[in-house]
Amino acid sequence: AAKKSDEEGAKPAASKKSDDGKSAEAAKSDDSKKPATLTIKVSPWAQVWVDGKSKGMTPLEPLQLKPGKHTVRLENKDLNVKRTETVTLKPGEEGELKIKLSQQ
Repeated sequence: AAKKSDEEGAKPAASKKSDDGKSAEAAKSDDSKKPATLTIKVSPWAQVWVDGKSKGMTPLEPLQLKPGKHTVRLENKDLNVKRTETVTLKPGEEGELKIKLSQQ
């Protein structure tokens, strides 16, 4: 009888360990793929390009981007101003870029 209870006690412990290991690995891989969010606030306004792709005119909804380095280009034709910023975002990060444009 003692042998059976030892075996039964060992099995759940072993399965718990493997479940914990799998969920921890899944969490790590999910985090690295989790998109970052970038909010761009420009005063007075600007046309926005991220990595060469037009995103429209501010105000914009927060942008979902892949983690990493991104080039943000801002252009306000009324002020004759063009500006380029580089942002680096981590997985799941909520970044914000605040820019005040003025005539040069």
